Amino acid sequence: MKEDKEAKLTSSFDSSDEDDKQEEDRSPLKIAWFDQSDADEVFGICALPECLRTEEVKDIFCLCSKGELNKYRVPDLLTSLAEADITVHHYHFPDGETPPTQLLISMLDELKVAMKNKRKPVVHCYGGLGRSCLVASCLLMILDTDFTPEEAISKMKEMRGPRAVQSVRRMREGVMRDIERQAQRKNTITKDVDS
Repeated sequence: MKEDKEAKLTSSFDSSDEDDKQEEDRSPLKIAWFDQSDADEVFGICALPECLRTEEVKDIFCLCSKGELNKYRVPDLLTSLAEADITVHHYHFPDGETPPTQLLISMLDELKVAMKNKRKPVVHCYGGLGRSCLVASCLLMILDTDFTPEEAISKMKEMRGPRAVQSVRRMREGVMRDIERQAQRKNTITKDVDS
């Protein structure tokens, strides 16, 4: 029985297993910037960030749990970012899952405020493909109510590659439809107020 436990431990993922392999080059930091052509507001998406000052990023939205940050050997990342005068918004949710709709709406509201204040916010998860792109897709639909979930995902794939948003494929539709309905509702309310 003890041997079985040891076998399971050695077969489970451990990022130290990758030490001998050449690590992915993350320098300089690759941020995919989304910039609305008709607005002066931008936001970015990236994997675990290493150097954000040169990009003048003032807000970071971290989607990784503290356990993940420990696992990926950056346990002090949030503290280091705060010490570098970068405002940290920590909205962690498990990789491969979607956040609760209310949490997502709060995050999107904070992102919009950061964008409006020209703080160049960046959303990041471990790989910058699943959770980050899901949040960014929803943000696109809030910023431009003409974006459908499919178009927002397509935009993410264009910016981040074919693997973007893939890890949450089964669950993204529900939360993205909720956000789409929310955006349409806000758009209708705005039109009614403007009339």
